[in-house]
Amino acid sequence: RATKAFPNGYLRAAKPGVEAPGNFIKNEETLLDVGSLVSRKAQFVPSFFKALSAGFTCHKKPMSEFTEKVEMVPGEAEVIEAMLDMKHASYHDSVHVVRDYTQVNKAFERQKSLET
Repeated sequence: RATKAFPNGYLRAAKPGVEAPGNFIKNEETLLDVGSLVSRKAQFVPSFFKALSAGFTCHKKPMSEFTEKVEMVPGEAEVIEAMLDMKHASYHDSVHVVRDYTQVNKAFERQKSLET
């Protein structure tokens, strides 16, 4: 969790009514406010490195431990496919990268319905 790298930050919802992707985090944990930190190189990277060096472990199994038979939760393959396909629905308008998350959001919704 990001709170391991930024223990002084506080968790909140990224926007009113936001739904967390998957079931690992809650809706009110979709944004970690880190306050006045602004430098990726001077502030963010050292914090991440410190957390990783202190024995941080993720709730997910590392890809190196998967067998050839991929172990996925129901609906995960569709979510991954939608994420990969998103590059075809993305473009740069000379100021911003514009991405269409419609299919990814639909895949997450279908995955969520399979979990309940």
